[in-house]
Amino acid sequence: MPDEPGFAADDTGLLYNPQLRALVGHELGDEALAVVEAFAAINQAARLNRWALERWAVRHGLSEARLQVLLVLRRQPQGMRLVHLAAALEIAPPSVTGLVDSLEKDGLVRRESDPGDRRSLLATLTARGRERVDEIWSTQVERQVGITDGITTEELLQLRHLCLRLVQNVRRATAKRNDPGPRETPPADPPHAADRGGRNDAEGRAVRSPGR
Repeated sequence: MPDEPGFAADDTGLLYNPQLRALVGHELGDEALAVVEAFAAINQAARLNRWALERWAVRHGLSEARLQVLLVLRRQPQGMRLVHLAAALEIAPPSVTGLVDSLEKDGLVRRESDPGDRRSLLATLTARGRERVDEIWSTQVERQVGITDGITTEELLQLRHLCLRLVQNVRRATAKRNDPGPRETPPADPPHAADRGGRNDAEGRAVRSPGR
């Protein structure tokens, strides 16, 4: 990743991006500018961290996405349904299926029947996969500790809190935009909907229409 512009400190000692402020500061009030600069800082930190994580994963023979699958499964020793794995990673189920396929070919993950529902499959780490991810996890923690050098525990707790509050706000705003609002009557099924064949439930199982 190319070098990015340096930062400056304001009168209170807080860092800011002088180039960004020069670009938008003249057209925004103090409150709006604080919002724009905060989001820009979050995006820059996330972009740099993702870039570093991707490079680090490649050194272990993985992509960042495949590594995330292993890290999630590491916390699920009994295995995890693919639909739940996709939700945990916040990606589409077809994408997680491809990642599990790739890891299965490498002998790091296996699929097995769900004892609670034989029609469903669980993804779980193999012994080789667990050994691999345990080693990676220990070095990941060391990497994160190094990145936060000079930041106090109290500051990290506040950072965590503020980021999670922002996540809550984003989720609420997204849900509000996607809410179609109250309906007087539920929408009717399309004509002949029952004649369009089977459908799949959330687990990917085939569900037959009544009478078929």
